[in-house]
Amino acid sequence: MLIPIVAGAILGLAFNFDTYRLQPTYIFDPDDIKSNLQIIPKSYTQSQYRLIQSSSDSSDLLSIDGDLSLKAKKGDIELSGYGKYMMKTVNRQNTVEMLITVYHETQTETFPSYTKLRTDWQSKPPKNVGTHYIRSITYGGQLIISYLLKSTKDEYMEEIKAAVTANLAISGSLDANVTGRLEKLSEEVKDKSTVSISAFATTGVFNPPTDLKSCLELVNQYPELVKKEGNGKGAPLKIEVVELSTLSQNYSAYLKNAALESMLNDATNKYDDLRVSWDAYRDWENNHMWDPKWDDDVDSYQSRLKDAKNAMSKAISNLDPTKGLDQFDEAFRVYGEHGLNIPNRFSRELKNLTYQIEGKPFFWFPYTLAVSSYVHWGKLNCSLPNPEPLYVGYAGTSPVGFGNGGTVECLPSGKPDLVPKKIGSTVISEINGLLYELPDNQTGQTLCSFCKLENATAAYSISGRTDCPEEMKLEYSGYLMTSRDAGTGSSFICLDANPDEQIPADHQKFSEGSTAALTPVWTICPDCDEDENQKYVRCVVCSR
Repeated sequence: MLIPIVAGAILGLAFNFDTYRLQPTYIFDPDDIKSNLQIIPKSYTQSQYRLIQSSSDSSDLLSIDGDLSLKAKKGDIELSGYGKYMMKTVNRQNTVEMLITVYHETQTETFPSYTKLRTDWQSKPPKNVGTHYIRSITYGGQLIISYLLKSTKDEYMEEIKAAVTANLAISGSLDANVTGRLEKLSEEVKDKSTVSISAFATTGVFNPPTDLKSCLELVNQYPELVKKEGNGKGAPLKIEVVELSTLSQNYSAYLKNAALESMLNDATNKYDDLRVSWDAYRDWENNHMWDPKWDDDVDSYQSRLKDAKNAMSKAISNLDPTKGLDQFDEAFRVYGEHGLNIPNRFSRELKNLTYQIEGKPFFWFPYTLAVSSYVHWGKLNCSLPNPEPLYVGYAGTSPVGFGNGGTVECLPSGKPDLVPKKIGSTVISEINGLLYELPDNQTGQTLCSFCKLENATAAYSISGRTDCPEEMKLEYSGYLMTSRDAGTGSSFICLDANPDEQIPADHQKFSEGSTAALTPVWTICPDCDEDENQKYVRCVVCSR
């Protein structure tokens, strides 16, 4: 099992996974380990980013199990640079976070199986020894950059999310294309957001980045910075621990309950809501005065928040990843008490309460259990906060000069389930992919993603607008398009203004010579002023 480094880790030393601490007992002889030390050179670097919707997303990107993530957030265990990032609180209701990581390995140190095994530990009670021993230590370094875009006004948040969705995929490698899109995004939202940058690292000395340019420079420089530490090998990065049950029958196998992971993700997100709400409440309380008529409401909120935070903290401290699913029952009950057990419950309540007290308009869309859907034409991802599509594929309609249905369909990529054509059946219709051509002459295959909308009753495509009506949420904006070539003409769709180019690892081809093309729609208005005539029609997709 590979886990993040523990300070002071030594090959052959005992480790207690229950407390995530080293134990003062050598399982293998340290002198024999030194004599038989095996060094495996490595040269591996991975730079990637991810748009973070919840703390469970960051745990996935950093490859940290949910139980370790929770304990690091609470401060129960130390995870070097990882832990410092985990302990940060981010209010995701007014902030979009992009997490950038650079992971660089230089070498792994281990020892062979014939290394001398000590026997003195085998006569001790297992609880005094531990659960595992350290088999290998990998050296290198990891850089974590948290790039935050915070909206300057609540009503700007949806526009910032839409701009992020239009310019960036949910995750990917940091290549030249992504760098260019990041710079474009930064320019688009600079008047509606502030930027906050935090950098954490397991090793390496550097000046903290202050803007996007310095972030990208640090990403490129980091592997060389690592090599300047530890005589070229960097610092301990991760360790491989092996169960003591593989060496002695006196020890039980240490098996994590895999069924816990989903529950731990839920606990992580609830704990983050409590931490963010607690910090926000204390800040608001210290900087505001209110009419005494609100005292009961404020006291009630503060009491419920404190009780929920204490219950969650207790459950985290007592968490045993080998036990059952009931470990957070009480914490979840207290969290959802006197109200709906909904995402970001306490953040929602605090914003609603403070806005009522201060007489400010409340821009948060009400929570609902309703679920709807829409097609994001031209993109392989959906808008925040639910960026993962149910499926991605290709837009399709009738080929050139071939009559059939007049709509545009989003056809899933990959092989569809088809029924063989029966002999003698000659009456058929056909469907083919679609090209597109934007006003700037950009062309390509028309892709699509089928998106699930939670907390929304419906989604609408609205022509002739670049923003959504009041109390509706912007999913994306683009150009009104239709096919100029299809045999029966296609329906109108709203194509994203920044379409993706291709589905990774998919190489579908259209029927040559018969592919219809989507083109922009423009207005013809003989009675309009010259500057209002013959303009392309913009569109938005909005939900409520």
